[in-house]
Amino acid sequence: MRELRGSGGGEFFKWPTPGTKFRGEFRALGSGEYQGRATFHAVFIDPQGKTVKVNTPTILRDQLGEAKPGEIISIEYTGNLAGKGGKAGAKMFRTVVVDSEAAPAAPAPALSGDIADMRAKLESRLGPDITNQMVDDIVKSKGLTDVEGVKTALAGLLALHGIK
Repeated sequence: MRELRGSGGGEFFKWPTPGTKFRGEFRALGSGEYQGRATFHAVFIDPQGKTVKVNTPTILRDQLGEAKPGEIISIEYTGNLAGKGGKAGAKMFRTVVVDSEAAPAAPAPALSGDIADMRAKLESRLGPDITNQMVDDIVKSKGLTDVEGVKTALAGLLALHGIK
């Protein structure tokens, strides 16, 4: 975790570098204004019991739209998508509901060769839980017999996340 900085309305958490993490009890999504610009944030209670507003770029805001008040959420800024014209692309996040009572994610089907290599690259960037879910969804939609379809879908995910 990194140190929070004050912003008049309490603590405010930003995402300065890939690898930055935050964990807290989700309360709600909100919006405001800073220097004449609209801002979007999520309200959390951090592990020390303080109310914290977390900056929510579009992708993170969409992910947190599925969160329920009271859930413990762990967020990691994983990096940016490849941008156009030399500019950084959208920030990407790994967002997980932390629930000690929940069953662990089922492992993705065993895959070999190129597919296993692609899966390993995704896992190194996105972590095992998200990768398992994505690979499982792809295999369910394509079927284990459509190897080329699975490879194409995984190649698309690698490109989307700027992974070579």
